[in-house]
Amino acid sequence: MTDGTNGTGWTIGFGSFPFMLSGCSSMQTTPKSLRLQIGLFGRTNVGKSSFLNLVAGQDVAITSPVPGTTTDVVEKSMELLPIGPVVFLDTAGVDDVSALSEKRLQRTAAVFDRADVVVLLVEPDRWTAFEDRVLDEAARRNLPAILVVNKTDVTALSGELCERVRSHAPLAMECSCVEAAGRERYVHAFKERLLRACPEELLRTPALAGDLVPAGGLVVLIVPIDLQAPKGRLILPQVQMIRDVLDNDAAALVVKEREYAALLGRLNRVP
Repeated sequence: MTDGTNGTGWTIGFGSFPFMLSGCSSMQTTPKSLRLQIGLFGRTNVGKSSFLNLVAGQDVAITSPVPGTTTDVVEKSMELLPIGPVVFLDTAGVDDVSALSEKRLQRTAAVFDRADVVVLLVEPDRWTAFEDRVLDEAARRNLPAILVVNKTDVTALSGELCERVRSHAPLAMECSCVEAAGRERYVHAFKERLLRACPEELLRTPALAGDLVPAGGLVVLIVPIDLQAPKGRLILPQVQMIRDVLDNDAAALVVKEREYAALLGRLNRVP
């Protein structure tokens, strides 16, 4: 086998075949491009930021009874099991009429360009043209849309909203973002709808090399440790490769480039 590294990645040995994987500057953080992008839309003060905080289990976004508290797109990356890495895009209200509303609405509209899934939050007793616009734009872009009826702890669903929920099932749900005791139930319901909404290819993690390795196989991963390598940790592509090998029921041996020849001499089979 011929050794070769690019200073930030791997040289991976399968018998006599070297495979190169480029590095990543984000260390062990999944890049946003590899995360499911979830856009949160709705009128001002409908509870978008509260819903984000509910799902995250922490105060990610500022909430207030004053309409228009969210003035720009708030991004929150997290691991949402069993879906995987996601990023929530909390937008300003689609009915913003403040002095800066035009710029805010432009940035809100731009979230459609990034979103893989649209989440529309509404109140139990009010449906307006703004909600129709969000769903129409999602449909035009062929984006799945989840309908979340918030504040059900204080207001009962109107007849119109009941009909909307029925027509949007099974991608509709009710919740109360201030009901701490129900958080687990609401988050579980949201995950279920997210799994239903997303095409399988959006949720499937692409194989890095696992599809090249037989179950029970042995892979040697050669890691360059130089002045540019982060101290005390591996970079993201290296961590991902180890996980990919393990997920495909193979074994991984990790060595530095100068230890490769000595390692081969200690093995009773060619990796």
